[in-house]
Amino acid sequence: MNMMSYMALGKLLERKFGTLFMTFTVVNSIVLSSVIYILIALATYAFGSEKLMNQHSLGFSGVLFHLLVLESKVRPNTSQSIFGMFHIPAKYYPWFMLVAIQFLMPNISFVGHLSGVLCGTLQSSGHLRYSMPTVKFIRITEESERLRWVTSFPSFINTPATNDDFVMFTNTLGGGGAQSFTIPMYTFARNSIETVRFIIFGREGEEESAEQGVALNEGEWIVIPSPRIDPAQAELV
Repeated sequence: MNMMSYMALGKLLERKFGTLFMTFTVVNSIVLSSVIYILIALATYAFGSEKLMNQHSLGFSGVLFHLLVLESKVRPNTSQSIFGMFHIPAKYYPWFMLVAIQFLMPNISFVGHLSGVLCGTLQSSGHLRYSMPTVKFIRITEESERLRWVTSFPSFINTPATNDDFVMFTNTLGGGGAQSFTIPMYTFARNSIETVRFIIFGREGEEESAEQGVALNEGEWIVIPSPRIDPAQAELV
């Protein structure tokens, strides 16, 4: 059921903001909704309730409620039909669904869903702007040759021209942003992999690289042919 709901919600948002925006938003939501959940659990514990501290919650529905808030924000209609019986303002629809689903399925995690709604509300109001990459970074990533195998898919949607909602949801000012720690993490991960490879395989990889004359220049691999020395011309020093 979660994946069916994700397809319905994600289709509108991905078409409006692009595939990479959706990817970063989902990752953002997974982390931040979990943080909000923990903060709520700590707050209830401070008031003497240990229930949330001893309760485990697992699922994707918190992210879905986050996306539902964003979808309600950009929905062209100002009202939302409730089972065809009556209409409510679109901005209240996620909160109505939060209560309605809890009433229909009381054993699900109310706090998990509430965390998703709060996370979506923060992003829709612009307060999570700096937890998202800048628009410039997203567009540079889309043009990267390393991701050509992803961006070449027919279903991939590029970042659209900036609009009011896009300005509200993303970091358009160019300062900070998620890439300020994403790039160092990528560099750290790459160096760690190289270290493990060196420990396991020794200097084999180094020698192969030396034979091919591979040099690293500004993040790109450039092949430089190694000079060949004729043994007959070699001089002893």
